[in-house]
This record gives sequence, structure tokens and C-alpha cells, in this order.
Amino acid sequence: MKKIIQFVSLEILGGMFVFYYIFLPGKIRSLISPAAEKTALWVKSIFFLLNNIQQETYVISGKCKGADIKVIYIGKGQRLPYIMQLSSLDGPEIRKDGSFYLWNIHRKTGHLQENADMVIIETGNFFARKAQGNGFFMVPEWVDFELQVPDSIEDISKNAHKSLKSDLSKIRKYNYSYETNRDPDKLALFYHRMYVPYISRRFSDISHIQKLSFMRRILRTGTLFFLKDNDEYVAGHFLIYRDKTLWLKWTGIKDGNQEYLRRRVAGASDYFIIKYAIEKKFETLDFGLCRAFLNDGVLRYKRKWNMTLNYNGQNTMFFGFKIRNLNDGVKNFLERNPFSFYKDRKLEGFVYIPKECRTEKEILDMCGHFMTKGLARMNVLMENSHEFPKTVDAKYPHLNLVNKEFLVKND
Repeated sequence: MKKIIQFVSLEILGGMFVFYYIFLPGKIRSLISPAAEKTALWVKSIFFLLNNIQQETYVISGKCKGADIKVIYIGKGQRLPYIMQLSSLDGPEIRKDGSFYLWNIHRKTGHLQENADMVIIETGNFFARKAQGNGFFMVPEWVDFELQVPDSIEDISKNAHKSLKSDLSKIRKYNYSYETNRDPDKLALFYHRMYVPYISRRFSDISHIQKLSFMRRILRTGTLFFLKDNDEYVAGHFLIYRDKTLWLKWTGIKDGNQEYLRRRVAGASDYFIIKYAIEKKFETLDFGLCRAFLNDGVLRYKRKWNMTLNYNGQNTMFFGFKIRNLNDGVKNFLERNPFSFYKDRKLEGFVYIPKECRTEKEILDMCGHFMTKGLARMNVLMENSHEFPKTVDAKYPHLNLVNKEFLVKND
């Protein structure tokens, strides 16, 4: 019965999506779009709330770079593997400490938090502001990247970072090409040979596989984009048209083979998609979602292309991080995981600079490494704040040097 309801829901959603972007006139869409987006967010938030009424508590103990750390994780548990992957704890012990309903969260977890170095909660839109007021940093589950489409493809490399210029030269060496179409048989090829293997391999047990029937339903709102190596399809994308925006909705690599990534198929795909957007007169390229942690590989890659980080307005889930004890284990966790967080309708960043970074060059390099276009400011916690070079402020005016109280109290 559950699968039938899910299938019917996807068919209805797909039909509404097609009607909205194909048959509804642009002027009407522009009038109803704000209300439609707000309604969609409310509906998604309610579904998230209903699905998360019952929460689970996990007590995680281990060592982070040799230092002890104890974390209380509160949520459904499906996202716990991702947090464990982030923390990279040595010899972690995970103990489930019961389940409870949302309205009992303070009574059930208050005593546990007192003994924790860090608390992580899964929370939705309805409780995010309250959690923030209680000292939690609201880290979105997903953030979004956009690129203003340039006038010409040559503009991409003019002011590019040297690593991107190196990538572009290697891309040209492979002599890739591309094609676009809406052939249902090619959709099946994309889905079964590219999308499912790639997503399954990349995200393993936390992956969410979209239904083929849903993709088939909304193919009229966009096109399939294939990267070709001679006559071989090596990567594919499902592109959706949204007025003047081209949206990269789903991505796949042939057979999920990592060797294709080493052959720069990701960069080649992005390069040709930008070229395609220029040819079709799009104004904005929405490069889709990635994790909000500034050390995430996908985020670093998109930052290299000078894309702009945005808060995903349809996001319904946050990881709430609360630091209760800034010991060595927590410091090591923060050093590994600089993050962006949502505050006052904007995204800000946080970076911890360990005391090992002493020279001006080391500090400048670390700050510059995580600076991301789109962040309102970057909050930097440094062990020896008196050694913070003035040249950092001059080069990066959006930096905000903070003390330990900022992190622990999140004022």
C-alpha cells in the first residue's frame, strides 16, 4: 500500500511540475511563484515533521585524531552514517539510548547533554529558530550553487583559479563532445547505466534514488545531456528548464566507474553544459545541491568554478550542532569539518584554525582555502588570536575573528 501511495504521489507531483513549467504562462508563474514556493515548503515541512515525530538517541564515544570526544546524536538514524563519515572517529562506540516523541525531547535528553562534548540534532524548519536560540548552529542538510551564465565560454578561463585552468587544459586533451535529446530509450540508459550506479556508489546506504517514472513524467520540462568520448556515452545529466534558469537536477557516471572521474568527465560535463546554456540564452545555471560542510569534495569543486553558494529555500532539514565542551576532541572535529550555517536568512561560515598554523602564510592560505562566494561572512576561531595578521582582514574583508564564547554560546 505504501508503494502504491508513493507511486501515485510521484505521478501527481510530476503532472503538476509539467503543467507549471510547460502549460502555465510565464506571467502567471511569476505572480504565483512566491506563494507556490512558500506552500511547497510548508507541505514538505509538515511531512518532515510527521515523519520525525518519533526520535532516537545515540551516544557516540571515540577518539578524533587521538583525543577523546563524546557526541549525543538525536534523530531518525538514517543520517547517522553521514555524521560518522564526517567525524572519522577512531574506534567509535555507538550506543542507542532509546526513542521518544518530539514533545519529550528536553525531558529525555537533558541529562545526556550535560555529559556530552557535542550535541547533534536533526530538526526541521518549525523548530530551527528555537534550536538556534538554544545555542545550536543550524547547518542545512543541503546547500545550492548557482552560476551566472557568461557571455562566452572563453570568459570561464579568463579569471579562473590555476587549478581550474589546469582542469580545462586536460578536458580539451580528451576531445570530449556532447549531445542532448528526450529519447525515452536514452532516459532508460541514463537511469540504469549512469544515475543509479553513480548515486548508489557515491552515497551508499544514505542514497535516495529517484523513481524512473517520475523522471519520465517531467522529461518534457527539460532534456537529457550526454557527455561522449568518441561514440561512447560516459556521463549524463538530467537538465530542467525553469524560465531563464537551467537546472542540473540529476547526474550519472557510466556504471559509477571512478576511472571516468579521473578522466575529468565531471569537469568536461560542466564545461559543455555552460556552453549549452550560453547557446540557449539562459541567464542562470543552477548546479544543484551539495553538503554544507566547506571541506566537502563537491563543494570545493563547485567553488573552484566561481559558483555562488546559496541557501536552498526548499530545505526542510538541518543538522543542529551545539558545542558544550571545547576540548581537544571537539577542536579536532572542527578542524576537519569547517561548515556553513544558516543565520538571519543568510549563510555564514565557520573555520577553526589550530595553533599549529603560526605563520602569516599558513593562516592566509587556510582562510583563503575555505572562503566561498555567497557566504555573508566567515567566522574564524584561532587559538592564538593575537597572532592573527592584519593582512588577512585587508585581503578578506568578510572575515570575522571570534572567540571561544561565540562557538560555545552561538550568540
